[in-house]
Amino acid sequence: MIITMHLYTGLFVYGDAIAQMRTLLAMPKGREGFFRIDLILKPGEGVAASLLMSRKSLYIDAFLGADGTWYHFADSEPPFAPKLGVGGNNNRVRKIDLKGTHSALRTNTTATTYSAFTRMDLVALRQYSGGGFDHLRLPLSFAVVACAEAVRFKETELRIERLLASEHDAYKPLSDWQTLFKDWEKLTEVQSAKVWVRHAG
Repeated sequence: MIITMHLYTGLFVYGDAIAQMRTLLAMPKGREGFFRIDLILKPGEGVAASLLMSRKSLYIDAFLGADGTWYHFADSEPPFAPKLGVGGNNNRVRKIDLKGTHSALRTNTTATTYSAFTRMDLVALRQYSGGGFDHLRLPLSFAVVACAEAVRFKETELRIERLLASEHDAYKPLSDWQTLFKDWEKLTEVQSAKVWVRHAG
């Protein structure tokens, strides 16, 4: 079953998101299913964090390019942020580099994985998609959403600017994220990025 949901920050609360998704999908626990989701980006907020932070069970399968074409990852577990999950201190978020390889990172729940998504990673994402982007707006939005889920607590909404303003230098690779955040703020007030997500139960 495919449904479209428009997510705004706060629509789902932590702990209830998966149950609500299962209800919408009429999908019993442990069953795999597909759904379509529209991520509504609002600069300055932890975008869709309440949904993405709920459980270790959301997988990116494909995304919609700026040219209107769906780009599907070739692997069953795609290399770009394949598992958006939090819990404990063993979060695993993967990134791709310019050579198309990926590496696993371990982060503390209360920390961030912003360093996993640098401008170079976004360029790699564009290359991985087959060059379907004529600008970086869509992958930028997509990466910000993926990063927003890495912080478990609601203070994500209030801390992004501070994290990118040298408060946590260890998680700020060079000045990439400062630049990315400025670019993100230049997006329209409501910017939609459509992605396919596999809910693996």
